[in-house]
Amino acid sequence: NKNQAGQSIAQEYAHFRSGNIPGTELVPADSFDEAIIEIFDDIFARMRDKVIKNPDKTICVFLWRAACTAIESAHRYGFRNTLHLGLSRDEHTGVASMYYEGDDVARRIDASTEFLIVDPMFATGGSMIKVIEYLKSFGANPQNMSLASVVSAAPGVARVLNEHPVKHIMVGKSDGCL
Repeated sequence: NKNQAGQSIAQEYAHFRSGNIPGTELVPADSFDEAIIEIFDDIFARMRDKVIKNPDKTICVFLWRAACTAIESAHRYGFRNTLHLGLSRDEHTGVASMYYEGDDVARRIDASTEFLIVDPMFATGGSMIKVIEYLKSFGANPQNMSLASVVSAAPGVARVLNEHPVKHIMVGKSDGCL
């Protein structure tokens, strides 16, 4: 993956791995937040330029569990129509459940509505599937849904594509396993 200047995505996000606390694998919170914002800026710019032609008409779905960091990036690139959903995951079963649904959801959705679902960590696919099924319950079409994530795991992406083929998936980094 190369950007227009020929710099690899890995080089662009090198600071994501810098600033480690000695003796640990953790990145300091402020460095992590800055990296997430930079990655989401890149993802939203690419989505706007290559996938979603009308970001102002697209509903950008943010999962409260972690995606709130991406809201400012989305707004910078024209994604201002938002839906907020609160999900939590049972750590024993791995099953996601919804604890908050944004206002007037049903009134805003039909089969032609385009969506960009944002979740920073796309691992098992459980949260993405929960959101896709939720939107489908209001008449939304998965073929009008794009997914954005900072990090994904191949098994989760495969699970989502197998259960609900979506329009497009864009991630900052993909890992082969969970």
